[in-house]
Formats: sequence, structure tokens, C-alpha cells
Amino acid sequence: MTRVDSNGSWSAKDDDAAKRERLPWQKINEDSTPEQLHSMMATMYWKGVFRELKHILVTLSEMRDFGFSDIEQDQAHVEVRGYGCFVDQISAGSVKYGKHRSEGDSNELWLEGDPIGPKAPEARIAPEKTQKMKKKIKAEIEKNPEDEDASYLRAKRLLQATGLLDVDKLVEHREPSSSYWHPTRRGRAPQLRQCGSYVDTTPVFEPSRCSICEEILRGINFQCTIMECPVQPQLRAGELLCEECFRANRHPQDHLVKGYKHWILDNAITAEISRKSCHCSNVTRIDPDGNPKRLYPIMGKDVPQHRTLIGQQIKCRLGQLPYLVAEAKDKTARAAFASKTKSSFQDTSAITLGSRWIPKKEPRIRISESVGKGASSILTRKFPLGNTHIALMIGPLIIENGERNSKGGVLISSRDPLEYFIAAEEDQELFQCLALSGDRQIFKQHRVPRRKRRLKACMKQIVSGLFSNDYKNDLEREVIWSLVLESHFPRNPLARRMRSVEQATERLFKKIKPLLECRFEAVTKLIVTRLFQVKLTWSLMFNNCQTFCDNILQHHEFGALFGQSWLKSASHQSYLMSFVTRTEGYQRTLITSRLDIPQGLTEEYLLGFQSGRHDDADIVDTLQEYWHDYGAFGNHLYKYQDLFPWDCTQAYNAGGTTCNNCSLAEHVWAFPFDAWSIIQLHLQKDRQWYSASARDTDGRPTRLNDREWLENRSTLLLALDFLTHGARAMASVKSFQDAAKWLSPQPTGQPSCRPWMDRFKLAGIHRAQPFSHRFEISTAALRYFAPWVIYTLPDRIKAYEQMRHVRQRFEDVPSRKEPKLEGLELNRFVEVIFDAIFQLGPDSGYSALDPPSWKDHNGGGDAGGDAGGDAGGDGGADGGGDGGGM
Repeated sequence: MTRVDSNGSWSAKDDDAAKRERLPWQKINEDSTPEQLHSMMATMYWKGVFRELKHILVTLSEMRDFGFSDIEQDQAHVEVRGYGCFVDQISAGSVKYGKHRSEGDSNELWLEGDPIGPKAPEARIAPEKTQKMKKKIKAEIEKNPEDEDASYLRAKRLLQATGLLDVDKLVEHREPSSSYWHPTRRGRAPQLRQCGSYVDTTPVFEPSRCSICEEILRGINFQCTIMECPVQPQLRAGELLCEECFRANRHPQDHLVKGYKHWILDNAITAEISRKSCHCSNVTRIDPDGNPKRLYPIMGKDVPQHRTLIGQQIKCRLGQLPYLVAEAKDKTARAAFASKTKSSFQDTSAITLGSRWIPKKEPRIRISESVGKGASSILTRKFPLGNTHIALMIGPLIIENGERNSKGGVLISSRDPLEYFIAAEEDQELFQCLALSGDRQIFKQHRVPRRKRRLKACMKQIVSGLFSNDYKNDLEREVIWSLVLESHFPRNPLARRMRSVEQATERLFKKIKPLLECRFEAVTKLIVTRLFQVKLTWSLMFNNCQTFCDNILQHHEFGALFGQSWLKSASHQSYLMSFVTRTEGYQRTLITSRLDIPQGLTEEYLLGFQSGRHDDADIVDTLQEYWHDYGAFGNHLYKYQDLFPWDCTQAYNAGGTTCNNCSLAEHVWAFPFDAWSIIQLHLQKDRQWYSASARDTDGRPTRLNDREWLENRSTLLLALDFLTHGARAMASVKSFQDAAKWLSPQPTGQPSCRPWMDRFKLAGIHRAQPFSHRFEISTAALRYFAPWVIYTLPDRIKAYEQMRHVRQRFEDVPSRKEPKLEGLELNRFVEVIFDAIFQLGPDSGYSALDPPSWKDHNGGGDAGGDAGGDAGGDGGADGGGDGGGM
């Protein structure tokens, strides 16, 4: 679904699109052959390799001037850990035969003639065997050469990051649509602003809008950092710009700094409003200095004073404030995408605190509700990842169909240099591209201007394993040391320095080419062969971009978790690790046991389309909104979450490591596929897409300085090294390779397991992070705010960590029952949480929140606790997909 907008025609938002459509193509010759295409692709590829090598040479030299980052020094000798969950999930038996599955159900998981059947001895791996595998993997990890100094490690990480033989899917943003075949029914909740108040001091909220285009701000925003900025259109203090206008350069980008949605009540409820909103007789209204006291946010120790209860209803009006926010967000999220007039959203909070909004009972929104069951099955089968454009990136090359002015076939272009630390110089070779027309004719073109891609996510498909700590590969080590030595440029005038860079790049290129050549030839010949076999012309139903990419990167060739030739020779390995999944494998899953494989973060984000959801922001910014807006923390809580915005605490794992006490390796190995994919996305973002945690004197976000930018990039490179090192160790352990064979296609090309089981490779841990899932059944306002938002920041964090602790201590997923979170039941649910949390003493041992007492309060299990899900989904804050509490 790549080429049409809401009116069924090309979108006109790309200002340079018309220019590109008029560019002429040069036909190569009349009789195009696969050999010709392969030769021309190889030429583009090697130019791309040269360009990347030149870029990392200069980057390594510039990094040296700043010294080593703090994280490089802190994590220099940290052991790679945290991969145990991935090993358990991949190992046969531990993921397929939970105690909740009957033998009959297990039989249905297998195809006839499978090499390993459900009753075979190999179908269940004993825990002691799994532990032996982990010990062998650990032993492989520890085989590090003694001479790897800091400069060598940094050079190796830069070479890993180039991904010269990696394969990724690039997921690009497309505008939502409300047509029959684009059944988007709900947008993301907006950023709110206060637009007034009623006589009784009840604040009135409306969605914030971009100061230039007046679109509703649903994702990230930008503020001008220049006081009294003279540039037109002028942005005054507090005025915000949307992402679309930022990308269109409607205000100088170097004036702007990125921000996230925030919890509006912290700014909207002044001390005076808080006192007028609370009529509780027991509340102290004067502080020790004799001054009027601000009553909102509420301190945890003051909770009993605000609990004037009649039956089950909370009477303190401060406790009802979040429902005003929820109602305003809910009404805007339900509004049609096409509505751009402010009048459509007037009085979105026309409600007084005395008549509090009660969330509507509604089932999960599904595609079938609007287009029928037949169309629903077609949509989910044909477009599992929704209204997005998918392109295949192979090293520095990008292959895609459905692009404008691509001769009705396939466009082959070069990717922009990655953002390692400094910006790469412009290279005219980037504008060269190829097209293979629908009738298999080859064309070339100088494509100016280049289209700027707006990526929503990346999906790592193949990890090549280049420079993956293979201590036996002397050629790799020689290339790394050459990079270190060549990066010491003389401090000459610019012209002589650039000549030195060019000469150094040529020497390095000659050394690395033999390392890449064999494997590049093998991969590209497979792909070129497929290009001359499959249909190329874009078709909505029969050959859209998602279908095309799957036809090129076929599961029977790349579906095995590990490259099949790994053990033969390191120089002839096909690849290190594969996450290639059949289209049918992208399905939502219901978790009823800790032995089930939970949905990964990227899966949840992309599969929101199947529930009628559309996300404007990319996956990283969407996950960040859990911390900034939904949880009302104003920022992420723990280290590493600025780049990897999840809590790596594992549910149903009492005594396990908690986030913030983890190493970077443990943090990323909690979600290996998501971490690999998000690193690739980060490497395509420059500094303007990040803001510092510190604020200026006026409370506005600030840009990253050079030192912070070095920490940012070093963290990514180090995380990638931890992932690659761990995968390299796994692939070297024969017993783990055998355990993963059930994921490999059979020699006949037939799959070994059902398509939906492919996604086991994409999963991560069961999350202990409260309210973090996107697909929980939702019937309540908690899809828009966490239940701790009315409390002070320290008490919010305390509540978060206590609820996380509950999920961590559960032995298994509680039984799922119909959630009852309507009206008064929701109030009682929130009461139970906070009565327990804020009555705990320092030595209580969390007894008030032990799982048994929790079940008593919540009807057994806590499917309702994670209220979020399909019906409203805002960012990553949408409830608990595993039915587990909170």
C-alpha cells in the first residue's frame, strides 16, 4: 500500500516529486540480462562501500579528538549477558509446549513430515541441557583476544555498524486514509493545551496545533530556541511546529529543538485551581511557613486525606482531573483524519468535575468492523504491516517497487551515509540509480533531487556477522588494525588532508574487498535471479511493496536462524543470524502462559494497523511517549532508555535483574530483534532528531552538545557490538544450532513449522513494565493515562516500581477474565493499587502487593489492568498484551 493517498491518488506533500517525475531515463540496451544488472549493481555497491569507508575513516579521526566517551570506559570490560531468554525461546520445547497446551493442540503446531514431531524426544529440551548450552555460549563470548585496545574496539564497532552485507527492511511513513482499502479509524492521542476554564475552575482542554499548518499535534513537536526570532513565519514562546513542517523546512531547522508530548495537568493545574478543586475537610491547606499550599500533584502520604469515600466513589475532585484529559484525548482520537478545522474540536472537554466523564464501553476496533470479514482477512494477509512503504536495504543499496518514475518496475538506489558522529560530505554518486522496468529492461538516471525518506521503523532481516569478534579471522583483524592506523591523518591544510583521506580510503578498500566479494556475489546473484523471475510492477492487491520484498528475500533461502555454512569456514559463511519471517507470521498473539512467546516491540508498533490504528511518529518516539506523556514522568527514568526506551525487567522472573541495575548488554538482549532494528533506525538519524535531558533557563529542551552526541553514538555502537558478539557465540555452539533447526526450511524447500511460529525469532522478554503493551482489551480511561499521574513525581516513580515488582513476582500469567473497569469499578481498581503502594513501610517486603492479594482485588488476573489496546492506543502506553496485571 505504497502509492495512494486518501483520495486514491499520489500524495502531493513531497515538493520535489514533480521534478523527479520529469527526469529522463537512459536505456542501457535492448536486450537486458541478469548478468548486466548484476554488474551494474556491483558497481553501485562497491562505490557505496568506498563511500562508507571514507566516512568512518574521517569519523574515527574526529572521535579521537574528543577522547573516549564515558560509556565506552564504563562498559569496556562488561561481559555480554542477558541472552538467556532468547536461548530459552528458540530452544525447541521451551516455547511450544507450555503446561496450558494439550497434546492435541501441540499436534496442530506441526506439518506432516516434520523432522521433529511433538512426541519426538527432540521436541522437549530439558532445562539442564539449556543450561549447558548457555555455559558453552558464555565460554565462546569469553574468547576475546588480549590485544584489543580501546582504539581497536572503536574501529571494529564502526565497521560493524556499516552493515555492508546486512539486509534490512525500511518501513516508511505514509499518510493515513479512510477509504475502503485503507481502513484507518483512529489516530494517536494529541498533545493538549488549556484553552480556558469554567466558573467552577474546571479547566477546558483542546488539541494543540502546529503554528504553521494548524494540523493537530499527535506525535513529536519542535520549538524555536531563538528568542524574538525574526524569521517568518515567526514562532513565539510556547508555539510548536509539527514534524511535517520541520521536514519541509518551513522554519530554519537549526533554530528548532525536538520535544515530546507531555502530561498537561502538571502545567495546567495551578496552586489556586488545586485548592479550589479540593473540598476535602481533612486536607492541610497551609504549609509550615504559613503560605497557601499547592494540593496538586498529591503527595503519597496525603492520599488518605483526599479519600472522602461514599460507597466506592472518590469524591475528591483532584482525583477526577485526569478524566478531563482522557475525554479530550479520546474525542480527538476518534475524529476523522481529514478534519482540519478548529471548530471540529471545540468543547472537547465540555464537562465539569461534578459530572465526571465515564469512558465508553467499546469492543476492540478491528478492520472487520468497517470493511467486513472477507475484506479484513484480505487486508491482514496482504498488508500485515499496514499503510506503509517497505524497501529492501542490502548494505549500501536500496531496492524497492512502487516508486514514482521507476519505469513501472523496480528502483535501485544508494542509501545515504549513516550518522556515526559527523556528517558525511555530499557525494554525486548518491544521485545515480537504476531501474528495472516491468518488461525487464535496464535504465539508469541521475536522480536530483533525492527523496528524503521518513522512516517509521527498520526491521533487521539478516545480520551478516562481519567483524563479529571472530578471533580466528585474521583478515578481519588486519582490516580493523588498518582502519586504526589509516585514521591518523596529518594536520595539513584542508586540500592536502582530503588527498590523504582519499588515499587512505583506497588502501583500506583494497584490503576489505576480498573479505566482502564472495558473499556479496552469492547474495546479489540470488536477488538478481529473483528480479528476473517475479512480477515487478506495483499492484495494490497482487504485488505491493510488502509482497515484493518478501518475494525477493525468500524464506526458504534465508529463513534459518543461522547461516547454514557457518561451521564449514568463517570465510564462506552465508550469514550470522536471520530474522526473515513469512508474511503470515506477522500476527497478534494472545499470551496465556509465561511459556508463550510475547509480541515484540516492533511487531506491536507495526501491527497496530490491524486494529485501525495509525502512528505519525516513528517507533522510538512512540515508545518514548510512555515516559513523557502517558506515565507523566516528563522524561525516561533509567539509563539507556534515551535510545532504547523500554524497561528490561522481566515479568514472572522473581529475583531477576531490574532495569537501571542492568548492563547495556542485558538491556538490548531483552529485545534482540527490536534492538538491532532500532539501532539501524538510529544510525539514519542525525543530531537534530535528539534533544538533551537538560533544559534551558526558560524550561525549554536543548540540543545535544558535542560530548552528548559522542555518548549517543558510542552507546549505539557498543550496543551493536554486544548483540553481534552474543550472536557470534551462539552460532558457534553446535548444540544451540541443533536446537534452532526447527526454524530452518527443509532441504526440499518446505518449511519445518507453521508460518506464525517464524515470529518466535522476533520476540523479547515478558515485560514487567506496567501498562506497556499495545493490544490489551481496553474499556477504560487508563488507555490515556497511568493510574499514578495525580501524584508527585517521586510517588509516581514509587508506584511504577512497585507495580513493576508485582509483575516480576508473579509465577505465571494470571487467568484472563472479562475486565470490569467501567465507572465505579475503575475507581475501586485504582484505589486498590494506591492503598497498597502508599501504606507500605520501608521494611514491608512488598507484602501488600503480593500476587495472591492482588488477584483477590481484581477478580483473578489483571487483564483489565493494562487498559490500552486497540480501542484507543496512544503510543506505547496501551495496556498489557499478556493479560498480566498492570
